[in-house]
Amino acid sequence: MSRGYKTNLWTLPRVAALIKELTGVQYHPGHVWRLLGDNGFSCQRPERRAIEHDEPKIRRWKRVEWPAIEKVGEEGRTLVFIDEGGLSTRPTRVRTWAPRGQTPVIQEKLAAKGVAGARC
Repeated sequence: MSRGYKTNLWTLPRVAALIKELTGVQYHPGHVWRLLGDNGFSCQRPERRAIEHDEPKIRRWKRVEWPAIEKVGEEGRTLVFIDEGGLSTRPTRVRTWAPRGQTPVIQEKLAAKGVAGARC
């Protein structure tokens, strides 16, 4: 539920704006903190998960692809892992409001362009 925002992060100013939009009542963001806390919400660091995350594909890769890659090393051939470096425009430290005890999950597009499908 992003309500037109670019991300699903619920900051105090966003919650205050939503309250005003839905009820017409304006709260200062500092007061919204107390309202949320009194109603069972807490400020939390969300878990990040790639939108592209596909558990069945990961299991298949571990079961089929990785053993074939390991075999290359066992045969005495050189195995090279390539990683891409770069800068991210995503914030590194984010927090959002969620019900206590329910860690929010923020799904992000994590796939990068570059060397893809390179095989030995």
